[in-house]
Amino acid sequence: MPRLLVRLPHREAGSAGFLMAMALVALVWANAWPESYEALWTTVLTVDVGVVGFSEDVRHWVNDLLIAVFFVRGWRRSAASSSRGRSSAAAPPDCLKASSDPRSA
Repeated sequence: MPRLLVRLPHREAGSAGFLMAMALVALVWANAWPESYEALWTTVLTVDVGVVGFSEDVRHWVNDLLIAVFFVRGWRRSAASSSRGRSSAAAPPDCLKASSDPRSA
């Protein structure tokens, strides 16, 4: 069982299933106990590093983290596709390619 839990996030179906389950939990929680759900999101978290400190509510921390992950993933994919050559990065997917067969229109 532990091996399955380690591999699950690395598989597309496992990640999608986990996200769907957590979205369902959040929907039930937000509708059944709205006060506690809102209290979690408005809880202020403070991070102090030396003389620099950041103080935001959980909603801002989560949003900023998700944006950072989104851009890092995009940057990594862009770097990986550019290392294979520009033609592979600029080629449209098969579903967007125009067909030369007039019967397919």
